[in-house]
Amino acid sequence: MHKGLHAMCAVDVASGSATFRECHISSDAGIGIKVHSGASPTFVKCHVSYCKYEGVWIGDGSTGRVEESRLFSNYGANLHIESNAHPVVHRCKIFQSHSCGVRVTDKGKG
Repeated sequence: MHKGLHAMCAVDVASGSATFRECHISSDAGIGIKVHSGASPTFVKCHVSYCKYEGVWIGDGSTGRVEESRLFSNYGANLHIESNAHPVVHRCKIFQSHSCGVRVTDKGKG
């Protein structure tokens, strides 16, 4: 199920520190949110669901924050952290994944 950096996505954050607030994100084609290349975005009170792969994929040395969000009903992990990524995940509800709720691999932290 995991496609990571090479998967299509609904939101692709490759640099900067944008803030997304109260968004509803899904993706029939791949990952809901992909954060990579050292980006540091903030997602607050977002709903990420019904994605073909991961709901949120954070990798490639990225940081950022996911706060008070709902990650659910994704076909891959609801949240996947890998490749030296180190995000802050705070007060989120993560449930009903078709794979696993949270997956941390390849020196991911958080």
